[in-house]
Amino acid sequence: MGRLACLVVRGSAFDWEFVLSESDGGTHLVQRTAWHTALLFRVLSWPLVLFRVLSWPLVLLRRRQIPVENRRSLERIKANLEEGVRASTPGAGLLR
Repeated sequence: MGRLACLVVRGSAFDWEFVLSESDGGTHLVQRTAWHTALLFRVLSWPLVLFRVLSWPLVLLRRRQIPVENRRSLERIKANLEEGVRASTPGAGLLR
């Protein structure tokens, strides 16, 4: 039983090793993986960084809209409260 081939693939966050050997007239494949967790976290975190970089214009635009939306909401709340007061007070809002 001898080793036929060994292939090692080195990645930034992992290393793959494939070992081919003869086994009872056939071929036996062994796969080994070594993970480097610190590098793995760095590799997997790039989509989040990309999202943050690409979304900052939307954040700035949203921040500009918030005061206007707050003002509109307060105006609606005020109108609903005044409408409720008029509805609960007899004769309120009627011209004499």
